[in-house]
Amino acid sequence: HRLPVIASLIRFHDFDIFGAQEVFHSQLEDLLAALPGYGYTGVGRDDGAEAGEYSVVFYKRDRFELLDSGVFWLSEDPETPGSKGWDGACERLATWVVLGDKSGRELLFINTHLDHIGEQARREGVALLLRRIETLRGGRSVILTGDFNAEPSSPVIAHVVADGTLRSAWDTAPVRTGTAWSFSDFGQLPVEERPLIDYVFYGGGLEVQSCSILPDTLGGGYLSDH
Repeated sequence: HRLPVIASLIRFHDFDIFGAQEVFHSQLEDLLAALPGYGYTGVGRDDGAEAGEYSVVFYKRDRFELLDSGVFWLSEDPETPGSKGWDGACERLATWVVLGDKSGRELLFINTHLDHIGEQARREGVALLLRRIETLRGGRSVILTGDFNAEPSSPVIAHVVADGTLRSAWDTAPVRTGTAWSFSDFGQLPVEERPLIDYVFYGGGLEVQSCSILPDTLGGGYLSDH
């Protein structure tokens, strides 16, 4: 029921790149069929193939060339598919791509989903993400997106922006539109209890012109719980 509305929203905003979390393989196939102009990188978190949730990166194939890509698990054994980290309740991973545009510029884009239970897993997951960004970026601009399951005042988010390499698009945008929260649990949470837990971070010479948290409903139905 949500697919046509989600696909229409993506087409309307004409996103060049976007990250999606909690995508099952059948949903990935449906999205690709509805959005034929996009390529993707991602694997299921349970087995490194098709089982479990994906944290997918989608990109426009007519604008970007996929130069490199990979995944790693947010765990003590990041190269082991299905590995669960620290006090985490679930397997968690990050998907990364290096994209080149027609001007010759290159971009490192990472999409992830931190654990919703384990505080240590979130802290260590962020530390691992920052180490990998330093290893992979090679002087490129960087965008990090995801559901961090942490509010802006948390130590987890403070760690992401601590050294100034990455900044929050929401915090630094000269123009902001939409709500100050991103999670409604399909409208089950009262408005005053809805947190901001989803982020776009950026660095490496990029500038933010505007940032918007889009409505989670369209045409009378919910697009997502975030």
